[in-house]
Amino acid sequence: MRRVRVRQAAGALLLIAGVIQLIRPTRPAPGASEYGTMTSHIATPPDVEALLVGACYDCHSAQTEWPWYSWIAPFSWWIVEDVRHARSNLDFSDWSTDPNREPTPTQRLRWSCEEVRENVMPPLPYRLMHPEARLTRGEKDLLCDWVADALAELR
Repeated sequence: MRRVRVRQAAGALLLIAGVIQLIRPTRPAPGASEYGTMTSHIATPPDVEALLVGACYDCHSAQTEWPWYSWIAPFSWWIVEDVRHARSNLDFSDWSTDPNREPTPTQRLRWSCEEVRENVMPPLPYRLMHPEARLTRGEKDLLCDWVADALAELR
């Protein structure tokens, strides 16, 4: 009797897991930028750009590389929403220079440094799955030094 219940429960879980695969979130589409990329407005040394591509661009640009597990529900729901939210706060592919449009270029740059220093960005789940996003103290310093230079350039 107990084996039958275990099999029924396992079957029900497999059925549910299969059915939820049909619920596909709409992924943010990479579109043509109205404003241009961040690197078209702010001088970005190759080492800083490589750091941004490796640790930030998957969520904060139109250059998202969707890993295999991003196609499996419920992970797909979480990942797509994270990318959508990330791009709404900071999108390196769509970089407005308008100082009145929130978040402003100055805010985006400051937050980039602050959140990297405080280990808020990249988020822990992302760092666990993407070793290249685990920034060393030197890489954080490099990013924040570049941010300071970029902020001086914006003034």
